[in-house]
Amino acid sequence: MSEIDRRSWSPYRAISALLLCAWIIFGLAVATGFLELRRTDSGQPQTPPKADTVPKPFAQRVKVAEDLQVNQGILWVYKFAGGWPKIWVKIDSEGNKQTLGPWTASNHRNFVGPDVGDRPLTESVEGYVALFLPKSKEQTYQLVCAVTKVDYPKGKQAFRSSGFREVLQTKLPDLLPAKEKPKDAGPGTSALGTTLTDGEDQRVVPAGQDIVLNFLHGNETPSGKSRSIDLILRFANAEELASGQK
Repeated sequence: MSEIDRRSWSPYRAISALLLCAWIIFGLAVATGFLELRRTDSGQPQTPPKADTVPKPFAQRVKVAEDLQVNQGILWVYKFAGGWPKIWVKIDSEGNKQTLGPWTASNHRNFVGPDVGDRPLTESVEGYVALFLPKSKEQTYQLVCAVTKVDYPKGKQAFRSSGFREVLQTKLPDLLPAKEKPKDAGPGTSALGTTLTDGEDQRVVPAGQDIVLNFLHGNETPSGKSRSIDLILRFANAEELASGQK
């Protein structure tokens, strides 16, 4: 490619990068509550995709969104798509065990209607989940879940709002006092623990299976005790979809 060609392409590359960043920030804004999505009654119905074009349910880590909220105690942000989600967190901190959730999208009043025809198209559902850790000795864990896109069968588009967000939180006993470090202990001697260092590729999540999206095991608290966290996602299977997963 000539130097002229390179100069002519650079603005388009810059615009593409800006559009990608704007899309990610938009998704994070919805997931964290800065923006709410609503569908108007005049929305045009969309026909269901053909069987061979239906995407498999998947989850995808969004590290750019994590970086934007790093000072807010965020641990992970994931996008999910292609299924009815159920999400929860298992926490074991200094011997105190708690489950945060589950959050189930179908329990929201604006997600599933009274009739079979009022149920969302499974393959159309998209959303985000974000997990926030405590920022002090007070152990408050927060799970932010949002549906940012959902379609319904033809003729039912005006029945629901197109997006909603819910926040779940739980509190564990305060962290124990920090242990006194040995005099010969240098900086960074506490264990950070092990976690899944996944990329941002889409990970297929089979319906009807409890899938650990990510984990933090063996994390050492200031007192020297251990903390473990598991973020789990399950997409409803056919039987759960038939019952409305209530």
